[in-house]
Amino acid sequence: MSTDFCLETITGLSPFPVILARMDLLPFGGGSKIPRFTAWLDQHPQATRFALLSDPGSHSFVSLARLLKGRNLSATFFERDVPLNPYTQANRAFYLDNPAIQVRSLKKPSAGLAVLSTLFEKHTVWFGPGGHVKGYGHVYDNFWHKAEEHLQALGLPNATHLLAVASADTLESFLTYHQQAGNAPHVAGVLTGHPRLRGWLTRRFKAHRRVQLFLPRHLTWEEYQQAAHQFWQKSGVWLDPLHTIQLSELLPRLPPTTSAAVLWVSCPNFSNPVTPV
Repeated sequence: MSTDFCLETITGLSPFPVILARMDLLPFGGGSKIPRFTAWLDQHPQATRFALLSDPGSHSFVSLARLLKGRNLSATFFERDVPLNPYTQANRAFYLDNPAIQVRSLKKPSAGLAVLSTLFEKHTVWFGPGGHVKGYGHVYDNFWHKAEEHLQALGLPNATHLLAVASADTLESFLTYHQQAGNAPHVAGVLTGHPRLRGWLTRRFKAHRRVQLFLPRHLTWEEYQQAAHQFWQKSGVWLDPLHTIQLSELLPRLPPTTSAAVLWVSCPNFSNPVTPV
């Protein structure tokens, strides 16, 4: 998979250097979902129809919709009953216009029957909640490796990595890679996924002493816009309201002894927080 992934050092965000790991610059609009979905599709060319359950306007829906374009593929998106904001509204409008995608709302009485019928469709492949694809953590190894090389070259081997932890997939991949490489980096993660997953994720990674998990701070749309604009002014990068904006909120909470922070920009690329796609 070709990649425009890069690492950029930004000053002025914090007393220590902040290095942006730009997964938002990956092909097909970027974001951490793209490598996982692309690898799965490449290895399963016989699959033609997909089903996915997520929040309306989610990165999973947008990323899969982008990958379906130009291919003879179709999908059913089952949307949870979650309020929209201007960002997710714009994301949702993007895939609603795709004739290859059928959108079903889980708040409708018939939703349960629709999910059950789709589960038993012979040629439909179900991705896990939030776009989970089991067994594809290795697709991120190249990104972890490049970041580690970059930090070594800068003389910052003890940097803290900031990750949005919506599910176990990305953090599990990160820890597995570094364990195999003999490294033990410090991770500060924000539990940005579904609230029901937060307790399970906390227990799942409790044994990792160098992993700290934080609850997200609730932001109104106006607070998000202000925080995102301030970050953009200093970095030239927009962080999304669902996940990565929470990482900027972590920067002031890191100890003053922090040598550097690597902020993983895992959202799809967009030009401003009102017209994302």
